[in-house]
Amino acid sequence: MEILVYIGYMAAGSLMKFTDEIADGKLKIGAHKRLGIRGIDIISRIDIISGIIYGSIMGLLISHNITSVYVLGAIIIGCLITGKVDARGHYFALAAIILVIFSLGVESVTLPILLLVALSSVIDELANDRYKFFKNKAVKFFFRYRMTMKLLLLIFSVLHILDYYSIIFLLLFDIS
Repeated sequence: MEILVYIGYMAAGSLMKFTDEIADGKLKIGAHKRLGIRGIDIISRIDIISGIIYGSIMGLLISHNITSVYVLGAIIIGCLITGKVDARGHYFALAAIILVIFSLGVESVTLPILLLVALSSVIDELANDRYKFFKNKAVKFFFRYRMTMKLLLLIFSVLHILDYYSIIFLLLFDIS
């Protein structure tokens, strides 16, 4: 079962980035406008499809274990607070996450821990957008690769506040 969780994190991370690339116009997918079923243009809806898939995967992971609530829950909160949920595919992903969580349930969390991890996600999102403005190379590296949440999860793992695989989950999500 663990291998499916790892694959889920990699798939969700990859599809989230794919959806974001479509939304940002970095991927030109609309060249095949005639491909579809009964007049429905599948290609122009690929952001919705990928959003629903990654949202469903994230919802399943969050419902699966408590560590995912902290890792993915913090990412979702961070993206919502910083305005990163800003495109059609991401809206459908958020709807899928909520639908799955309400359908399957979620374990109760320690709110201060979740809020601290979410704050680290917010810092990562805001600083990542501005990392080029930092003069120090180490600081640039830290914020370019969104190290705040990784560092916090590592500290929480060492202190046994969260399971050690919380950092593994985040790394799998990020590098995919």
